[in-house]
Order: sequence, then structure tokens, then C-alpha cells
Amino acid sequence: MPTGILWMRRTRVLRRLLKKYRDAKKIDRHIYHKLYLGSKGNQFKNKSVLIETIHKMKADAIREKDLAAQGDARRAKNTTQKEKRIARKNKLLGEVAEPVDTKAVKAEKSEQKASQKRKEEIAAKKVEKSSKPKAAAPKKDAPKKEAPKEKAAPKDKKK
Repeated sequence: MPTGILWMRRTRVLRRLLKKYRDAKKIDRHIYHKLYLGSKGNQFKNKSVLIETIHKMKADAIREKDLAAQGDARRAKNTTQKEKRIARKNKLLGEVAEPVDTKAVKAEKSEQKASQKRKEEIAAKKVEKSSKPKAAAPKKDAPKKEAPKEKAAPKDKKK
């Protein structure tokens, strides 16, 4: 058979499978698009290779989600331990302090950074506007040089 016909048949089979999996919600649109382009670029020899790749990609996605969930749980556990440790330390020192909400503190810091950036951008725009050439104006930054003090002229001596 001509290679062109074989190519069309294989491509149609792969695309049909991808469409069927996407409609059945077995793969999302991102995986679909990536695999569609792979099938177009002759990455998959046949249908079974494509199915094997789909299973690998889904397993990787599940593994990444599990790792992310474990990381979140570990971070939450560490923050609670840190708060307990700080409370214990304060109790030993005789200080009474309220537990600090770390999320609120982080949000407040990010808001401060954002407002600082906005202020810097506004200042930069003002500098750009003021840096346009104007009539020659004396520089205010340079310190003024004082005229050297003249020595007092000698007084006329009376003879």
C-alpha cells in the first residue's frame, strides 16, 4: 500500500482515539493537545503506543498531585509546630503573646511590597517626565563653591 494512505489511516485512528478519550473525560484538553501534536509529528507508531503514553501521563499527573498534597500537609504541620514552639518559649520567658497567623502576615507583607512597587513606578514616571530637556537650569545637586575670603587689606600706617 502507498505510504501516504497508511499515514492517513494511522493518523485518523490516533485522532479518533484521542477524541474519544477527551469526550469520555479520560484526558483533559491540555493532554489532548499535546498528544494530538505528537500524533501529527509521527511520535506514536500505533494505537497501543498512544494508549501506553496516555496511561503514563495520567500516572505522572496523579503522582504530582499526591506530592503537592503531601508538601502542603508537611508545611501546615511545620507551621503548627513552629507556633507551639514559640508559645512554649514565650511561656518560659513569662511573656504572653497571641499566636500569629502566618498567612495573614504573609498577605500583609505581599501587599506592602505591591504598594512599594507602585510607588516606585510612579516615582520613575515622574522622573521620566521631569528629565525632558528644558531651558538650561542651574544644577541644584552640585554644592555651591564659596568665594575665597579676601585677607583684610593692611591698614595705612601713620608715619
